[in-house]
Amino acid sequence: MHAGMENAGGIIFLIYTLICTVSDLKKRSISLPLSLLFAGFGAGISLLLGREPLEILTALIPGALIFAAAYATGGCIGTGDAVFILVGAMFLSVMELTAIVAEAWILCAIFALFLIAMGNFGPNSQKRGKAGLPYVAFTFFPIVEVLIKRL
Repeated sequence: MHAGMENAGGIIFLIYTLICTVSDLKKRSISLPLSLLFAGFGAGISLLLGREPLEILTALIPGALIFAAAYATGGCIGTGDAVFILVGAMFLSVMELTAIVAEAWILCAIFALFLIAMGNFGPNSQKRGKAGLPYVAFTFFPIVEVLIKRL
């Protein structure tokens, strides 16, 4: 795939990330129709630019693993997070997505530890009920890092 067009795909994915981040922060959900639109667009562009179908299928692995984790945890990990990463497979490689997922989980864990230390999160906090963090928001900076490395 041509490097300039590969970067354009990355920018499109970054736009999708921003839209999903706002949605995840406001509604605690990600739009499935919007995700399907971006996934279809990304797959079409990737294939037209010469990306191998097997490369796209391989890039689906991180998202599939997150789906499995969402199922295994009874929804403690959101399926929207998995959908988000699956859409990323249309634009990014499996190595890029794996790095993004790992870095975002580390950032999310650090933020959760901070909230716990401040008494704002966890079993002893005043905020009971289903607590969760908007994972997609933590992917923004790792995605920017991956796109910068592409330059």
